[in-house]
Amino acid sequence: MDYEALTFTNFGALNTAVTEMTQMIGKLEKLQTQAETELDGKSRKAAWAGVNATVTREFISKTAREFGQAVTEATSIRNILRDTHGELTAAQQELKGAVEAARQRDIHVIGLCGGWGFRVEGRSPGGSAPAPSQGEVDGVVTQIEGILKRATESDTSAAEALKGLVSLAKTGFSSAPVIEDRDHAGTAVQREKIRLQGIELSEKYRKETKWPFEWGPDGKHPRGRDAEYEDYGGIHWAERDLLKQRPWEALTYKEVSEWALAESQAEKARNPNIDQNAYRHSIWQARLTYELGPESAERWADAHEAYYPKNELPDHRADLVNNVYGRGLGQETMDKVPPKYLPNYSGGPPVRINGEEVNQYIIEQARQYAQSERAATPDHFAPR
Repeated sequence: MDYEALTFTNFGALNTAVTEMTQMIGKLEKLQTQAETELDGKSRKAAWAGVNATVTREFISKTAREFGQAVTEATSIRNILRDTHGELTAAQQELKGAVEAARQRDIHVIGLCGGWGFRVEGRSPGGSAPAPSQGEVDGVVTQIEGILKRATESDTSAAEALKGLVSLAKTGFSSAPVIEDRDHAGTAVQREKIRLQGIELSEKYRKETKWPFEWGPDGKHPRGRDAEYEDYGGIHWAERDLLKQRPWEALTYKEVSEWALAESQAEKARNPNIDQNAYRHSIWQARLTYELGPESAERWADAHEAYYPKNELPDHRADLVNNVYGRGLGQETMDKVPPKYLPNYSGGPPVRINGEEVNQYIIEQARQYAQSERAATPDHFAPR
């Protein structure tokens, strides 16, 4: 936000928008109550059979939920606008106060037309009084720039939060929780994006993977381990099926999987705050993508996610999200650290000589990811 915009913009319109959104929330809450009690309530009590008992009732319940989601989204928008109005109004008052205080010290702040910034001049007050020093002038410049920077951050983050909130739902309203204030809007939107991505990936996995994927009422996979599990070196039933189909990839898969496990354990010991599972899955899929290509990496990931009995649906969804990041990182690593080979004079295949460089690049990027808000954890998918 430039000097003239912050100085002269009337933020009253933004305050009016906050007031109107608050009024809209009240109206939506009344509609929500009516939908829940009259529409959905009567639907649940009705003695329907056949299609009406399933499809029609589900449609009515979904429609009723939409009113609640509309209240939530409107409240989030109102909260973001309210906080932004307060911050920009405060910044405007701070700017005007700083300009007036500088003027009283014979330092004048002059806005440049067209959003070209501002100029600060120190002028002699006349008589024997000295003109302001360059240090005093520079101090005012720094103060004004700081105010403008904070105002710009408020304005930009609000715009990003509103765009992110709207993007969460392709149609209708999103199921995101209420965003209490603008400062936490970015985090809330990012968490909801991860949640929706995990849900979408798990539904896609359920429909498209070749391995059975059903969860029992306790959230566990009913098949889990089988009698032959231990005979295949600790891999589970779906990985074993894939090993039989693609034996030429088995050694690479085993080596990369063991490396990822050992490296994630070592990283957790070095850095207790890192999410070990997000880190392990991202480096595991990155290395597999680098060694075998993204299609094979995803194929092995799909087999792996068919799943141990100890893994619940939230873990499954978090792993799927982190696997996607890992495959992207593997392709990025191919561009940043392309393979380097030496000829094998014994007649075998060429020998790659930059494996450690590849590992280091993957580790550095995954470490940042696993400590950021982009990484998925089971908490993202906890029941609400």
